[in-house]
Amino acid sequence: MTVWDIRRDALFADRREIALSSGFTAAWSLPIWSTKRTTLGTVVIFHPHSLGTIAEVPKPMETAVHLAAIAIQHHRNEMEMRTLTRRLLQSHDEERRLIARSVSRSGRI
Repeated sequence: MTVWDIRRDALFADRREIALSSGFTAAWSLPIWSTKRTTLGTVVIFHPHSLGTIAEVPKPMETAVHLAAIAIQHHRNEMEMRTLTRRLLQSHDEERRLIARSVSRSGRI
């Protein structure tokens, strides 16, 4: 999505003063997509020229958004792996305790 004039767009109401004081008057809002086409987030790229902003997002920006998607998905996968590993280790510990109790009750090793 391209916003040609952030001075008038409601989407930028909470960031308007910061953007304008930094010399920005236009912006691109780019979704960060997962490989399954779910939205992972959004990148906003500000531009100093309202009327002169090109409608197409420059290739380096597309590449940056793509790399952000990879990084976000990698982080999510890593967090999921850590959670699963923690659950697996807890399960192993519980199983060992049950076996140890069972062995101590029966008096056999």
